[in-house]
Amino acid sequence: MASNSAPTSATSPRQRGVGSLSNFMPHSRYSNLETNRAAIKEELTGRMVFNDNSVFHRLGIDELSADLVDACTASIGADLEFQNARKELGILLAQASKKSVQALDEERLKQDEEGDDEGKEKGNSSDPARPTKREREMYGPLSVLFEKIVQFSWTGAEPQYNRRWVATSDAKLIKEGDSFGFPKLSPDFVLLEPNAQDTLYRPKASHLWRQQSAFAEVKPHFDQGPYAKSSPPSPTPRSIVVQAADYARPHLSGRPFQLFSVVLLIFGSHFCVAIFDRQGVTFSPSYDIWDSPDIFVRVVRGLAQNASLVQLGQDPTARVLDDHEVQEVLKKYPDSFATRPTPLGYPTYEVSMGAGTGRWYTTGYPIWSSLSLLGRGTVVWLVVDKTSGGVTVLKTAWRAGNRLAESKIYGMLEGKTHRGLAKFVSGDDVVFPENGRAISVAEFRGSDQICSPTLHRLFLNTLGKPIWEYNGSELTLLKGIRAALRGHQFLYENGILHRDVSAGNILLAFENNPEDGAEGFITDVEFAHIADDNSASPGQEPVPRGAVMTGTMQFMAVELLQAMKKRQQLAHILYHDLESFAWVLGYSHGRYHYSSEIKTGNKGELKGLRNRFLLCYGCNEPSSVINSRTAITGHGPLSTRDYPSFFSPVMAKVFARLSSVILSTILAVFQDEFPAPAQPLSYELFYNLLDTAITNLASGV
Repeated sequence: MASNSAPTSATSPRQRGVGSLSNFMPHSRYSNLETNRAAIKEELTGRMVFNDNSVFHRLGIDELSADLVDACTASIGADLEFQNARKELGILLAQASKKSVQALDEERLKQDEEGDDEGKEKGNSSDPARPTKREREMYGPLSVLFEKIVQFSWTGAEPQYNRRWVATSDAKLIKEGDSFGFPKLSPDFVLLEPNAQDTLYRPKASHLWRQQSAFAEVKPHFDQGPYAKSSPPSPTPRSIVVQAADYARPHLSGRPFQLFSVVLLIFGSHFCVAIFDRQGVTFSPSYDIWDSPDIFVRVVRGLAQNASLVQLGQDPTARVLDDHEVQEVLKKYPDSFATRPTPLGYPTYEVSMGAGTGRWYTTGYPIWSSLSLLGRGTVVWLVVDKTSGGVTVLKTAWRAGNRLAESKIYGMLEGKTHRGLAKFVSGDDVVFPENGRAISVAEFRGSDQICSPTLHRLFLNTLGKPIWEYNGSELTLLKGIRAALRGHQFLYENGILHRDVSAGNILLAFENNPEDGAEGFITDVEFAHIADDNSASPGQEPVPRGAVMTGTMQFMAVELLQAMKKRQQLAHILYHDLESFAWVLGYSHGRYHYSSEIKTGNKGELKGLRNRFLLCYGCNEPSSVINSRTAITGHGPLSTRDYPSFFSPVMAKVFARLSSVILSTILAVFQDEFPAPAQPLSYELFYNLLDTAITNLASGV
């Protein structure tokens, strides 16, 4: 078994994390699937474990009765329909085996250029995610193989579950709730839960990601799989692995409380099972379907009929309430659940920490669900305390094993609070209920790795809503930004530099008429840097020592993006966070006008504003983001000139001043002949701009 340790941010340049990008990035011509997959490939390099026999044990595949497996193998061997499907599949694979992988790739390129009828029905004929003609031809015979194995009836072997393998490449897989930036991708097959099988006979019906236990990806040639015939597996992931990883992201995001993603990979006549988790991917050994039919039966039937929800990746500390339980808790705490009502048909979960008596019920869709694979995988819910009925915010995320837990960082404030900072209640690592050990990737894999991603939960008492949901009120937006900036300064003056300022962690107050200074707040301090001492004080603004760069690309300071582009390390300082606040302001205004139903007589301006938003925040490469920020065309994130109908003179002045100061700073950084601005971006400058604008807007100036 081969494995490679993951690089750490302290010793390597920050990589592009496609998950954090996707949550904020609209689908646009300025981003593309190939670039996303290049980033995934980079992230997965060195994070793969091959030939791991524990995969089958983890999934309970080795627990199937040998008598059942033998009987099923004998039955399908004598089944005429199965044998015809085997013959059909064999012909397809034999034809593909005569070609090299390069030739098959060229076929794909030709198909993308010309398109075909089935591809055109699905959508964009140049979409690299679209299956090739050869792959689609495999669906029919593979569907027969799957059905015969899963539906085989044997006395004394009642299935514990009744999942079905369903071809879905031409169907839509969707996520409920906020789906902005959610990828429009569908794997070749999904393992459909029993309660969703009304879609079985509607090939193009939409499926919900939360109703898929696992999925499968197929290729017609062995050399398109993760293994090589005559050499050790490469530390660089092959295309099928990258593609499966790209599907694992929406699977983990769209299926609540899913800790890892299980994938059946079929390549030529070979197959293996892969488990994607927050540290990478682990592969079972590969087998030939025809040489090892008993193992193929174990895998196909075991995943469909025998593997438990927990074995397939569900968090053991969360369970779905049945209809009766839901009605009981709704009767007990009607006002609490009305805070964020749960839509009809969406489940309510009971959540614990794995130890202790505390229990909480989710209400509504998740407020936030990250699309990252190897990142934190943050999910945020509103929850109702089972005992008190109180409503609070529950945040679940994977913390790096070598990073201080977010709850500990909040604890360093020693009880000090600020209206512009999310109020911390409690938090800790989540543990397995049966043994009390922390839920971590190392525990899943059965390894003794120390710095393994670990599941962490914390509870916050400050309820908020996305910063871009300001309902068109510039006053509301600016007050929210100012309150969050004050919270950021409070952290800084207590020796904590946030380092991950983004539109996802600057929130508006949930209530309609918040107190002064509580109109917005900042949260998510996991990436914060703790100064070596608490010497930071207003006006001095020292640079915390040893801080490496962090952040989300759409909101990162240009200097950090340039370092990322050049794969250089650069200390993350206060200025970088302040610049990020400016980009969050621009994003919030742009996303509101991009996503909302805007009634206007200036449709041309609105179209231009939305195109600008796509250009500035729909890019997925550092160089593209830098170019959008530094362009002299006047179409940067803070430009207002061409869209006067959508900016008051007061707001336009704020944007123009921020843009001027930031561009002057950028020029001074990259061009020695340009002097630094006389008044660089600082808390003082930012407050002066915001205070003046808020006063003028409030007075109607």
